Amino acid sequence: FDRVRNKVHLTTAGDVLVPQARDILLRVAEAARRTRAAAQGAVGSFAVGFVGSATYSFLPARLQAFREAHGGVDLTLNAMNNAELRRALVDRGIDVAFARSQLDDGEFASESVLVEPLVVVVPLANDSAARGTIDLAELAGDGFILYPRHPRPSFADEVIAFCRAAGFEPSVAQETMDLQTAMALVSVGAGLSIVPASVERSHRHGVAYLTLNDPTIVTTLFMVWRRDNRSPLLDRFRQTVRAMSN
Repeated sequence: FDRVRNKVHLTTAGDVLVPQARDILLRVAEAARRTRAAAQGAVGSFAVGFVGSATYSFLPARLQAFREAHGGVDLTLNAMNNAELRRALVDRGIDVAFARSQLDDGEFASESVLVEPLVVVVPLANDSAARGTIDLAELAGDGFILYPRHPRPSFADEVIAFCRAAGFEPSVAQETMDLQTAMALVSVGAGLSIVPASVERSHRHGVAYLTLNDPTIVTTLFMVWRRDNRSPLLDRFRQTVRAMSN
């Protein structure tokens, strides 16, 4: 400052400092606000990994609800198989995973969020297409469109286990990485497939869905996260999923 009699004036240096000081104070206040918001789970980034079959019924509505309630959160979505989900959780590349079959790891916590029956998908030209129901054992002579068994864990393990319990080893006509391709292959007569019942909502042309007569042939979708993840966003996301699943 320059002091002249009863007046105080900014020096040239003061003229430069004042706007920068105001900017610094505003930025400190904004940093404090955003820090509080992050601590409360209102802002930040959150990564969700999921198997493709979770998108047919369960996941979309819950992701939309979370987006609407947390507009300041950068939500990242990643479609993966079970092995990729496990690796991404270990590497902290995602915050939560939706896996079909359990991801066994001492570092993970999980809960079942959806149990649904498995159904058989056959080409419309198949003799059983109009029946509506079928016994799993009747498929012993058919070729299966299956999903790779490696790397594990894999949804294929569930399908194979049910077939073995029904008394046969499934004959693999072809392997594919995703349900959409499996459905396309079924529609052109390359084989049949066993999928979660919610896949029927995809309205794939050229296929028919058969209910299995055994009601215990089901698949479970799990929500999985790291036990040491203390993010408030994880808590909020889990609350959203639970609220919509009750």
